[in-house]
Amino acid sequence: MNYHQWVQDALRGVVKRALQEAQQNGLRDGHHFMLTIATQAKGVKMPDFLYQQYPDNITLILQHEYRDLTVKDDSFSVELAFKGVFYKLDIPFNSILAFIDPSVHFALQFMDVPTEPAEPKQAEIIHLDKLRK
Repeated sequence: MNYHQWVQDALRGVVKRALQEAQQNGLRDGHHFMLTIATQAKGVKMPDFLYQQYPDNITLILQHEYRDLTVKDDSFSVELAFKGVFYKLDIPFNSILAFIDPSVHFALQFMDVPTEPAEPKQAEIIHLDKLRK
């Protein structure tokens, strides 16, 4: 029984439900979301300049400058403004490290985010002669 994973999945369901509510009704009454995303997690899609600036994780804020929030079964997409230009981001739910709605002092933190495997290294041939003195 993998209770730990079941709890993580259930809590990600809370994030999904909050995003669905925002998709349907917008963010009202001061609600806004801060989502910390593991940028190297499988399925995360965002502009290259964000990967360069945030190689490990990024905190996205859904408050004023977002549009086209679309919630799917395993992910969501949203357009966010960076320096006045909108870019589309695709975010799998299992890439979320933290979710915060500061307006109601609500926060969730997640564990075990799967990341993309590192590039395989080329085999390096070491000649024993170099190690001998």
